[in-house]
Amino acid sequence: DTLHFSYSDYECNYGYATHNVPSWYEIYFTVLFPVITALSYTTLIVTSVLLIAVARRFTRERNQTLRKEGVITVLLTVLLLFISYLPLSVTFLTWLLGVQYSDSVWRAVCYVQYINIMVNFYIYCVTVQSFREFIWRRICGFLALSSRSLEKCSATTNVQTSTSGTARQRKTMIEET
Repeated sequence: DTLHFSYSDYECNYGYATHNVPSWYEIYFTVLFPVITALSYTTLIVTSVLLIAVARRFTRERNQTLRKEGVITVLLTVLLLFISYLPLSVTFLTWLLGVQYSDSVWRAVCYVQYINIMVNFYIYCVTVQSFREFIWRRICGFLALSSRSLEKCSATTNVQTSTSGTARQRKTMIEET
């Protein structure tokens, strides 16, 4: 066993000779990891499509319409999850085949997966109206520390919610907060 330490990036790497690596480790990373990754992506996509199909059938049986905002939210979330983890999977799989990458490539590929974590909030803000209203109420509650801000928030929120079908319920909820 060899220990390598780099002062440039403070990284500690262990160098193993091929005869020291357990056989299960080689099997996992050369066979099982690609299979598990492919199954995970396939399961994610198939279950999302099936969920939308079941929801569509359920709404048709009850003579209702499927809300497009829910479908768009599910599809965008799944698509961005797939896109954000795909570079890491491809890089890792090609690395298993012998392609060598620099540390900056590995770092960039690892950071790309955080897109999924960051973008979910914005997906919900763009696609789900009730989420936007919830966030707006929370912001108004926070701004209620000064009476002038509260008047502006209440007036703006009452105007925005009065266009919907349940304006009375929303007005009373806003006035209570």
